[in-house]
Amino acid sequence: MYYNVSVIIPVFNAEHFIEKCCDSLFGQSLENIEYVFVNDGSTDNSIDVIKKMLIKYPSRKNDVKIIDRKQNRGVAYTRQEGLDNATGDFVIHCDADDWIERDMYKALYNRAKQDNADVVCCNYVIDSIGKPSNIVSFPKGEFRISFNLSPIRGSLVNKLVRRNLIINNRITFENDINWGEDFLFSTKCQLMASRVSIVRKAFYHYIQNIGSITHTISLSKYLQLIKCGERMEQFLVENGLLQQYELELNYMKFQLKQRFLRDQSLRDTKKWKETYPECNQFINLYPSASYLKLSARMIDKGYDWFGLGILKVYDLYNKIRR
Repeated sequence: MYYNVSVIIPVFNAEHFIEKCCDSLFGQSLENIEYVFVNDGSTDNSIDVIKKMLIKYPSRKNDVKIIDRKQNRGVAYTRQEGLDNATGDFVIHCDADDWIERDMYKALYNRAKQDNADVVCCNYVIDSIGKPSNIVSFPKGEFRISFNLSPIRGSLVNKLVRRNLIINNRITFENDINWGEDFLFSTKCQLMASRVSIVRKAFYHYIQNIGSITHTISLSKYLQLIKCGERMEQFLVENGLLQQYELELNYMKFQLKQRFLRDQSLRDTKKWKETYPECNQFINLYPSASYLKLSARMIDKGYDWFGLGILKVYDLYNKIRR
Protein backbone atom coordinates (compact mmCIF):
# COMPACT_ATOMS: atom_id res chain seq x y z
CA MET A 1 0.00 0.00 0.00
CA TYR A 2 1.31 3.45 -0.96
CA TYR A 3 1.02 6.25 1.60
CA ASN A 4 1.47 9.98 1.24
CA VAL A 5 1.99 10.44 4.97
CA SER A 6 2.95 8.26 7.93
CA VAL A 7 1.90 9.46 11.38
CA ILE A 8 3.96 8.20 14.32
CA ILE A 9 2.11 8.16 17.65
CA PRO A 10 4.13 7.24 20.79
CA VAL A 11 1.75 5.79 23.41
CA PHE A 12 2.33 5.59 27.14
CA ASN A 13 -0.60 5.33 29.58
CA ALA A 14 -2.83 7.56 27.47
CA GLU A 15 -6.19 5.80 27.80
CA HIS A 16 -7.90 8.96 29.10
CA PHE A 17 -6.82 11.06 26.10
CA ILE A 18 -6.18 8.80 23.13
CA GLU A 19 -9.81 8.39 22.07
CA LYS A 20 -10.03 12.06 21.07
CA CYS A 21 -6.58 11.83 19.46
CA CYS A 22 -7.66 8.82 17.37
CA ASP A 23 -10.92 10.48 16.43
CA SER A 24 -9.00 13.43 14.98
CA LEU A 25 -6.39 11.21 13.29
CA PHE A 26 -8.75 8.72 11.67
CA GLY A 27 -11.10 11.52 10.60
CA GLN A 28 -8.46 13.29 8.51
CA SER A 29 -9.53 14.52 5.08
CA LEU A 30 -6.31 13.17 3.52
CA GLU A 31 -6.98 9.56 2.53
CA ASN A 32 -3.56 7.96 2.04
CA ILE A 33 -2.32 8.04 5.63
CA GLU A 34 -0.44 5.33 7.51
CA TYR A 35 -0.76 5.33 11.31
CA VAL A 36 2.06 3.83 13.39
CA PHE A 37 1.16 3.52 17.07
CA VAL A 38 4.06 2.45 19.30
CA ASN A 39 3.13 1.38 22.80
CA ASP A 40 6.00 2.13 25.18
CA GLY A 41 5.08 -0.37 27.89
CA SER A 42 1.75 1.15 28.93
CA THR A 43 0.14 -0.40 31.99
CA ASP A 44 -3.37 0.85 31.16
CA ASN A 45 -5.89 0.18 28.38
CA SER A 46 -4.50 2.57 25.75
CA ILE A 47 -4.21 -0.10 23.05
CA ASP A 48 -7.76 -1.34 23.69
CA VAL A 49 -9.04 2.20 23.15
CA ILE A 50 -7.22 2.44 19.80
CA LYS A 51 -8.73 -0.86 18.66
CA LYS A 52 -12.17 0.30 19.80
CA MET A 53 -11.81 3.48 17.71
CA LEU A 54 -11.05 1.39 14.62
CA ILE A 55 -14.54 -0.07 14.89
CA LYS A 56 -15.81 3.50 14.39
CA TYR A 57 -13.45 3.98 11.42
CA PRO A 58 -13.34 0.57 9.67
CA SER A 59 -11.90 2.08 6.47
CA ARG A 60 -8.72 2.98 8.40
CA LYS A 61 -8.12 -0.49 9.84
CA ASN A 62 -5.71 -1.66 7.14
CA ASP A 63 -3.74 1.60 7.46
CA VAL A 64 -2.92 1.10 11.13
CA LYS A 65 0.16 -0.54 12.61
CA ILE A 66 0.20 -1.17 16.36
CA ILE A 67 3.57 -2.03 17.86
CA ASP A 68 2.63 -3.27 21.32
CA ARG A 69 5.88 -3.37 23.26
CA LYS A 70 5.56 -4.38 26.91
CA GLN A 71 8.88 -2.89 28.01
CA ASN A 72 9.22 0.84 28.65
CA ARG A 73 12.19 2.15 26.65
CA GLY A 74 11.58 5.91 26.61
CA VAL A 75 10.16 8.30 24.04
CA ALA A 76 13.30 8.55 21.87
CA TYR A 77 13.48 4.79 21.35
CA THR A 78 9.72 4.74 20.75
CA ARG A 79 9.85 7.50 18.12
CA GLN A 80 12.70 5.73 16.33
CA GLU A 81 10.80 2.44 16.36
CA GLY A 82 7.84 4.23 14.78
CA LEU A 83 10.11 5.84 12.19
CA ASP A 84 11.70 2.50 11.32
CA ASN A 85 8.23 1.08 10.62
CA ALA A 86 6.93 4.06 8.61
CA THR A 87 6.63 3.75 4.82
CA GLY A 88 5.01 7.04 3.73
CA ASP A 89 6.64 9.66 1.53
CA PHE A 90 6.43 12.07 4.47
CA VAL A 91 6.36 11.49 8.23
CA ILE A 92 4.95 13.48 11.12
CA HIS A 93 4.47 12.81 14.83
CA CYS A 94 1.40 13.22 17.01
CA ASP A 95 1.35 12.95 20.80
CA ALA A 96 -1.33 10.65 22.17
CA ASP A 97 -2.83 13.25 24.51
CA ASP A 98 -3.29 15.90 21.80
CA TRP A 99 -5.61 16.25 18.78
CA ILE A 100 -5.56 17.86 15.33
CA GLU A 101 -7.86 19.71 12.95
CA ARG A 102 -9.48 17.63 10.18
CA ASP A 103 -7.53 19.18 7.28
CA MET A 104 -4.10 19.37 8.92
CA TYR A 105 -2.31 16.61 7.03
CA LYS A 106 -3.94 17.41 3.69
CA ALA A 107 -2.89 21.06 3.99
CA LEU A 108 0.70 20.22 4.94
CA TYR A 109 1.04 17.52 2.28
CA ASN A 110 -0.42 19.74 -0.45
CA ARG A 111 2.00 22.54 0.47
CA ALA A 112 4.92 20.09 0.36
CA LYS A 113 3.95 19.05 -3.16
CA GLN A 114 3.24 22.63 -4.26
CA ASP A 115 6.56 24.02 -2.99
CA ASN A 116 8.63 20.86 -3.45
CA ALA A 117 9.50 21.31 0.23
CA ASP A 118 11.32 18.78 2.42
CA VAL A 119 9.77 20.17 5.61
CA VAL A 120 6.41 21.88 6.06
CA CYS A 121 5.50 23.53 9.37
CA CYS A 122 2.30 24.97 10.84
CA ASN A 123 1.18 26.97 13.86
CA TYR A 124 -0.41 25.31 16.87
CA VAL A 125 -2.88 25.94 19.68
CA ILE A 126 -2.25 25.56 23.42
CA ASP A 127 -5.41 24.31 25.16
CA SER A 128 -5.31 24.60 28.95
CA ILE A 129 -8.13 23.64 31.31
CA GLY A 130 -9.90 26.71 32.62
CA LYS A 131 -7.94 29.11 30.40
CA PRO A 132 -8.53 30.64 26.95
CA SER A 133 -6.82 28.85 24.07
CA ASN A 134 -3.59 30.44 22.91
CA ILE A 135 -2.35 30.32 19.30
CA VAL A 136 1.42 30.06 18.88
CA SER A 137 2.62 31.23 15.47
CA PHE A 138 5.80 31.35 13.43
CA PRO A 139 7.31 34.82 13.03
CA LYS A 140 6.20 36.67 9.93
CA GLY A 141 8.42 36.64 6.86
CA GLU A 142 10.49 33.97 5.17
CA PHE A 143 11.52 30.91 7.14
CA ARG A 144 15.06 30.98 8.49
CA ILE A 145 16.96 28.47 10.59
CA SER A 146 16.89 29.24 14.29
CA PHE A 147 18.20 26.91 16.98
CA ASN A 148 15.39 28.03 19.25
CA LEU A 149 14.16 25.60 21.89
CA SER A 150 10.55 26.82 21.66
CA PRO A 151 8.07 24.15 20.44
CA ILE A 152 7.05 26.23 17.42
CA ARG A 153 10.61 25.73 16.15
CA GLY A 154 11.67 22.44 17.69
CA SER A 155 8.60 20.24 18.02
CA LEU A 156 7.91 17.40 15.61
CA VAL A 157 4.12 17.43 15.88
CA ASN A 158 3.73 20.53 13.70
CA LYS A 159 6.28 19.50 11.03
CA LEU A 160 5.81 17.22 8.06
CA VAL A 161 9.20 15.85 6.95
CA ARG A 162 10.15 14.03 3.74
CA ARG A 163 11.19 10.53 4.81
CA ASN A 164 13.99 10.30 2.23
CA LEU A 165 15.56 13.41 3.77
CA ILE A 166 15.77 11.56 7.08
CA ILE A 167 17.12 8.37 5.51
CA ASN A 168 19.66 10.03 3.19
CA ASN A 169 21.13 12.15 5.99
CA ARG A 170 21.09 9.33 8.57
CA ILE A 171 19.06 11.38 11.04
CA THR A 172 18.00 9.27 14.01
CA PHE A 173 16.78 9.71 17.57
CA GLU A 174 19.35 9.44 20.36
CA ASN A 175 18.33 6.74 22.85
CA ASP A 176 19.98 8.51 25.79
CA ILE A 177 18.09 11.77 25.19
CA ASN A 178 14.40 11.61 26.12
CA TRP A 179 13.97 15.29 26.88
CA GLY A 180 14.57 17.57 23.90
CA GLU A 181 14.79 14.59 21.53
CA ASP A 182 12.20 16.19 19.25
CA PHE A 183 14.06 19.52 19.09
CA LEU A 184 17.35 17.81 18.18
CA PHE A 185 15.78 15.66 15.46
CA SER A 186 13.61 18.46 14.05
CA THR A 187 16.46 20.96 13.84
CA LYS A 188 18.70 18.48 12.03
CA CYS A 189 15.93 17.94 9.46
CA GLN A 190 15.51 21.68 8.96
CA LEU A 191 19.26 22.10 8.49
CA MET A 192 19.42 19.47 5.75
CA ALA A 193 16.21 20.47 3.96
CA SER A 194 16.47 22.08 0.54
CA ARG A 195 13.31 24.04 1.35
CA VAL A 196 11.16 24.59 4.45
CA SER A 197 7.63 25.95 3.98
CA ILE A 198 5.09 27.27 6.48
CA VAL A 199 1.31 26.91 6.45
CA ARG A 200 0.22 29.78 8.69
CA LYS A 201 -2.76 28.10 10.29
CA ALA A 202 -3.00 26.55 13.75
CA PHE A 203 -3.99 22.93 13.09
CA TYR A 204 -2.44 21.16 16.08
CA HIS A 205 -4.01 21.29 19.56
CA TYR A 206 -1.45 20.84 22.31
CA ILE A 207 -3.21 19.90 25.56
CA GLN A 208 -1.26 21.46 28.40
CA ASN A 209 -1.17 19.06 31.31
CA ILE A 210 0.74 20.56 34.26
CA GLY A 211 1.53 17.10 35.63
CA SER A 212 3.13 15.84 32.41
CA ILE A 213 6.84 15.05 31.97
CA THR A 214 7.27 18.24 29.94
CA HIS A 215 6.42 20.39 32.95
CA THR A 216 8.29 18.35 35.56
CA ILE A 217 11.90 19.54 35.71
CA SER A 218 14.61 17.54 37.44
CA LEU A 219 18.39 17.69 37.20
CA SER A 220 18.61 14.24 35.57
CA LYS A 221 16.14 15.25 32.84
CA TYR A 222 17.83 18.57 32.36
CA LEU A 223 21.25 16.97 31.90
CA GLN A 224 19.74 15.00 29.00
CA LEU A 225 18.73 18.31 27.46
CA ILE A 226 22.28 19.62 27.89
CA LYS A 227 23.50 16.72 25.73
CA CYS A 228 21.52 18.16 22.82
CA GLY A 229 24.12 20.88 22.43
CA GLU A 230 26.95 18.35 22.19
CA ARG A 231 25.10 16.20 19.65
CA MET A 232 24.10 19.22 17.55
CA GLU A 233 27.69 20.43 17.41
CA GLN A 234 28.82 16.95 16.37
CA PHE A 235 26.20 16.91 13.58
CA LEU A 236 27.31 20.32 12.30
CA VAL A 237 30.96 19.24 12.26
CA GLU A 238 30.14 16.00 10.40
CA ASN A 239 28.21 17.92 7.74
CA GLY A 240 30.64 20.83 7.34
CA LEU A 241 28.17 23.37 8.76
CA LEU A 242 29.84 24.45 12.00
CA GLN A 243 31.30 27.71 10.74
CA GLN A 244 28.04 28.70 9.02
CA TYR A 245 25.94 28.16 12.13
CA GLU A 246 28.39 29.05 14.91
CA LEU A 247 26.28 31.87 16.37
CA GLU A 248 23.06 29.83 16.20
CA LEU A 249 24.77 26.88 17.90
CA ASN A 250 26.09 29.06 20.69
CA TYR A 251 22.67 30.65 21.15
CA MET A 252 21.26 27.15 21.53
CA LYS A 253 23.92 26.36 24.14
CA PHE A 254 23.08 29.55 26.00
CA GLN A 255 19.40 28.61 26.06
CA LEU A 256 20.29 25.15 27.36
CA LYS A 257 22.49 26.39 30.19
CA GLN A 258 20.30 29.31 31.24
CA ARG A 259 18.01 27.06 33.29
CA PHE A 260 20.88 26.87 35.79
CA LEU A 261 20.11 30.54 36.39
CA ARG A 262 16.46 30.97 35.44
CA ASP A 263 14.89 28.04 37.36
CA GLN A 264 15.11 28.31 41.12
CA SER A 265 15.05 24.51 41.57
CA LEU A 266 18.13 24.13 39.32
CA ARG A 267 19.96 27.39 40.08
CA ASP A 268 23.68 26.74 40.34
CA THR A 269 26.26 29.28 39.18
CA LYS A 270 29.08 26.72 39.29
CA LYS A 271 27.25 24.40 36.88
CA TRP A 272 26.33 27.39 34.72
CA LYS A 273 30.03 28.36 34.40
CA GLU A 274 31.09 24.78 33.64
CA THR A 275 28.46 24.26 30.94
CA TYR A 276 29.38 25.50 27.45
CA PRO A 277 31.68 28.37 28.56
CA GLU A 278 32.51 28.98 24.88
CA CYS A 279 29.07 30.47 24.28
CA ASN A 280 29.54 33.27 26.85
CA GLN A 281 31.48 35.48 24.41
CA PHE A 282 28.28 36.04 22.42
CA ILE A 283 25.92 36.86 25.32
CA ASN A 284 25.18 40.39 24.08
CA LEU A 285 24.08 39.05 20.68
CA TYR A 286 21.48 36.58 21.93
CA PRO A 287 17.76 37.47 21.68
CA SER A 288 17.18 36.68 25.36
CA ALA A 289 15.58 38.56 28.24
CA SER A 290 17.64 41.55 29.37
CA TYR A 291 17.66 40.51 33.05
CA LEU A 292 19.01 37.08 32.14
CA LYS A 293 21.76 38.45 29.89
CA LEU A 294 22.82 40.97 32.53
CA SER A 295 22.88 38.29 35.22
CA ALA A 296 24.88 35.97 32.95
CA ARG A 297 27.42 38.71 32.16
CA MET A 298 27.97 39.42 35.86
CA ILE A 299 28.40 35.76 36.76
CA ASP A 300 30.72 35.20 33.80
CA LYS A 301 32.93 38.02 35.14
CA GLY A 302 32.98 36.44 38.62
CA TYR A 303 30.39 38.71 40.26
CA ASP A 304 28.13 35.83 41.27
CA TRP A 305 26.56 37.80 44.12
CA PHE A 306 25.51 40.56 41.72
CA GLY A 307 24.14 38.12 39.11
CA LEU A 308 22.21 36.16 41.74
CA GLY A 309 20.84 39.40 43.14
CA ILE A 310 19.37 40.29 39.74
CA LEU A 311 17.73 36.86 39.54
CA LYS A 312 16.27 37.12 43.04
CA VAL A 313 14.78 40.54 42.30
CA TYR A 314 13.22 39.13 39.14
CA ASP A 315 11.84 36.13 41.08
CA LEU A 316 10.28 38.50 43.62
CA TYR A 317 8.78 40.65 40.86
CA ASN A 318 7.19 37.58 39.24
CA LYS A 319 5.82 36.41 42.60
CA ILE A 320 4.18 39.79 43.27
CA ARG A 321 2.82 39.98 39.71
CA ARG A 322 1.12 36.58 40.07
